[in-house]
Amino acid sequence: MVEPRNVTTTQGSTVLMDCGVDGMTKDDVMVWSSRNPDKTLFHNSLKIENVPKRYSVQPSTSGFSLVISRLRLEDAGEYVCSIRGWQQKSMFLSVNGTVGMFST
Repeated sequence: MVEPRNVTTTQGSTVLMDCGVDGMTKDDVMVWSSRNPDKTLFHNSLKIENVPKRYSVQPSTSGFSLVISRLRLEDAGEYVCSIRGWQQKSMFLSVNGTVGMFST
């Protein structure tokens, strides 16, 4: 499993969080969730209802990467990717209040 990394960035920037499994097949399911509040965001590339447009996923060689653009302070917190319903990894996103000029 790709080891996710914790990210610290600034408000207004874009962040990409990667998590996946080498050799992931089309039958595998990757779920991205937020723990702030506890909410499912995506099943593979299918966005769940009421997820902000600023949230998206990009296919990667090992699954799907979560992308959050135009970061807000309230986006900070724990994000979890789950693969095949049993492999689970958490990562933490910290957002500083200064408006960023560059994407990360």
